[in-house]
Amino acid sequence: MEILDIVNENDEVVGTASRKEVHKKGLRHRQVHIMVYNDNQDILCHMRHRNKDNYPGLIDIAAGGHVETGMSYLETALKELGEEYDIKLEENDLIEVRKYYRSHIDKITNSRFKLFDTVYLCKYNGRIENLNYQKEEIEFLEWWSSDKLFNTELLTEEEKQKFVPMVSNGEIEDVLKEIKKMILNIKN
Repeated sequence: MEILDIVNENDEVVGTASRKEVHKKGLRHRQVHIMVYNDNQDILCHMRHRNKDNYPGLIDIAAGGHVETGMSYLETALKELGEEYDIKLEENDLIEVRKYYRSHIDKITNSRFKLFDTVYLCKYNGRIENLNYQKEEIEFLEWWSSDKLFNTELLTEEEKQKFVPMVSNGEIEDVLKEIKKMILNIKN
């Protein structure tokens, strides 16, 4: 059973609870996301497994997961990137983009999320075929153009329906703009 730290409005640990309880009661917790890009400025995306409890069968633009009790955001990011995508990196290979607070409800499963989310960025120029990604979590991996993902008005309505809601509803638009700027600065 996955045990998570419950945190207050200052991101200080005030208790623990199971992942299931956290989502059922809407308890504040921690999470990480890691966006992977390549030299073409494409973003590595994945379809969430159809058996996932949240956003099943939808495309996500980042690897990620909950920060378990006793782990840091950075430790969790490295662990999740290795487990989900089979990309093994060192701490200095990840760039912290931003930590922010968000709250939302998964309309499919009614899970309630109140969380601090730390977003990281890293580069990977290898081939998807070489990645032994986590089949229990992910249906497939594919590269998507950052131009499309970071300018969601360029996505067709059909494409928007394929993504987790945070991508298509503009909830994380400011984070995506920040990441796009960072990728452009790194490339130049």
